[in-house]
Amino acid sequence: MNITIYVREDCHLCAQVLSYLQLKKNLIIEIIDIDSDVQLQKKFGEIIPVVVIEEKIMHAPIDFIELEKQITA
Repeated sequence: MNITIYVREDCHLCAQVLSYLQLKKNLIIEIIDIDSDVQLQKKFGEIIPVVVIEEKIMHAPIDFIELEKQITA
């Protein structure tokens, strides 16, 4: 399963979600730093981390129960 996570440096919520995802098997995780692109900063600046799983978009605060459901579906 492919997952994209939008993060920024020194974001403790981003680190929590990323650590959780990295413990899971069979996930391909693409990590995108929103500070590398002004448009991404505008789009996601106040709602990171943002996790994209297929068509499902989740943003802070991340519901880990729902996240688990999405990655095991």
